[in-house]
Amino acid sequence: GFLKRKGAFFFTFNNVGIKLLEDGENLWEKYNVPVFSMLVDHPRNFEDALLEPIRRLHLICPDRKHTEYAKEFYPGLSSVSFMPHGGTPASDASLPYEKRPIDLLYTGSCQPEIANRPVVTVFRDGGADFFEQTIQLLFSEPSLTTEEAIRIYIQATAYSITPGDPLLRQLNEKVAGYIEAVVRRFYKQAFLRMLDRAGIRAEVYGSGWEASDYTFGENIRFHPWTTSEECNALAGQAKLLLNFLPWFKDGCSERVFNNMLGGGVCLTDESPYLRERFTDGKELVFFSLNNLPQAVADISWLLAHPKDASHIAERGFFTARDADTWGCRFHTLCAMAKAVIYPESGE
Repeated sequence: GFLKRKGAFFFTFNNVGIKLLEDGENLWEKYNVPVFSMLVDHPRNFEDALLEPIRRLHLICPDRKHTEYAKEFYPGLSSVSFMPHGGTPASDASLPYEKRPIDLLYTGSCQPEIANRPVVTVFRDGGADFFEQTIQLLFSEPSLTTEEAIRIYIQATAYSITPGDPLLRQLNEKVAGYIEAVVRRFYKQAFLRMLDRAGIRAEVYGSGWEASDYTFGENIRFHPWTTSEECNALAGQAKLLLNFLPWFKDGCSERVFNNMLGGGVCLTDESPYLRERFTDGKELVFFSLNNLPQAVADISWLLAHPKDASHIAERGFFTARDADTWGCRFHTLCAMAKAVIYPESGE
């Protein structure tokens, strides 16, 4: 009965439930219900549902580059929109800054070391040069997305491509994750090693940090992976909260807002979207993957100037509370749904 009402719509994350059936027919198509699916990662990881989508599937991406990708390679979607993830306030975000026991907190795993690269048969050498060149391109210009690096390599070779070329889509689906894993591991390892050598104490919750060529000292304390609820509680105990965007180059994941709502200072690598939203040193602190030593120096300064840091933390908390919780995102979602269900309203 609910699904027969005109105002009904279905919202989900990562396409969960979009293939439900009733009497052998897709449930949402049967009742002509619009479906809004918010991804938590790159669209290439969900190709099975996006290449030949159900009717009235509206995709929501947390990065503007992701929306460009989805529009190019999945033209069957009813719409593609941008909306960043929302944040959840820490269970004890009210703990005063100066009483927080954790100097620097990072809740996240490190990408594992890659022992063997995939073989890409479209290249004569199995992709050896392709992998080397695209990885080096991201090292030299970390503002590029992986799909942009792949496109640059293909265009520089003898291959002729057009927008939406299946070769590009297939390469991104099969090997982009491998390329990102190599690059993301390098930057995370490099940053924590610099913190270690600078004598900055950090609490790290996650797996994959072991390395054959480096043993971290006592400044970096590793803990097992833990739940999002526990990470949320830990956020309320930290003065500084570190974030690495998951190679989102024009958007944001929820950890930025979780960190801001934790009541400490959020430190994150930058994206154009975040630069539009926030001012460095006002609501949060940006760092550049191109200049990690400066990021370490900024952390040292923040720890040595707790009063200034506490002001940044306070401004960040209230800014995120007013505009970047999941409650705020719910209102945006309802506006999206209303525009689809009642287009005659003009809203």
